Amino acid sequence: MFGKLLKHDFIATGRVMGIVYGVFAAVALYLVGSVALSKELDSIGEMLGYIVLCLISFANFVVTAAVVMLNFQKSVYGDQGYLTFTLPVKSESVLFSKMFVSIFWYIAAFLAFLATARIALWSMGEMMGDEGLGLVEMLLGMVQEGLSVNVLIVYAVTYVIQFFFLVVTFTMIAYFAITVSNTRPFQKHYVLFTILFLAVVGIVVLKVMDIVTEYIHIGFNYSYVTEKLTFAVGTDAMVALAHIDIAAPIALILISVGLFFSTYILMKKKINIR
Repeated sequence: MFGKLLKHDFIATGRVMGIVYGVFAAVALYLVGSVALSKELDSIGEMLGYIVLCLISFANFVVTAAVVMLNFQKSVYGDQGYLTFTLPVKSESVLFSKMFVSIFWYIAAFLAFLATARIALWSMGEMMGDEGLGLVEMLLGMVQEGLSVNVLIVYAVTYVIQFFFLVVTFTMIAYFAITVSNTRPFQKHYVLFTILFLAVVGIVVLKVMDIVTEYIHIGFNYSYVTEKLTFAVGTDAMVALAHIDIAAPIALILISVGLFFSTYILMKKKINIR
């Protein structure tokens, strides 16, 4: 039965996400093929293709959040709620199915973002060659000692990873807010209370994350000399040229787990389908 839940959720969310990734794949193939043949990125079609690719990469996270939240409200507390809650599965299975599908689509968005960055670097190499990339490295070094393309990649990956976990946590906050708003005291005006709880819990989570990032420094430093990662804490992590933080992602994971169990308890004990 859990497999059927996953299948239904993938179908429900895949109607929109399938179109998004279909467009992304078509534009990416066109761009790669065009650059490979012309060794340039100067035609209007190529420039528009790259702009569209970047826009989709960034918009994927927003579209994914909207799709999974709407699917959660509709299939759990909307018209399909009676069917969902009468299935021979536990509440945690329903919730885990929603989370599994949402995380799948977030990973897909994350990979699409990385693919866009990889295509950009590859296109730069095709157009400029090794000498051009060497010039970029030299210019970066002039801006700041030790700064290079690899260091920029480390920075980019670090922020994307944190953004990924932040978006997943936001979705779990949304699931929690939607669930609270569908309990009896708030059920009549659930849309308004969903927005209210989403804002309140979101502000609390962001405040907690500010405290974590200010006082807890754990992660890996990247050395532009050895091109290796080394574990670092405290001051060593704070002063590093390129640092991959793991304190923030760990905190977000713990918050998401707490919200998951809170949502599960509400679904099991406090929900009355309209």
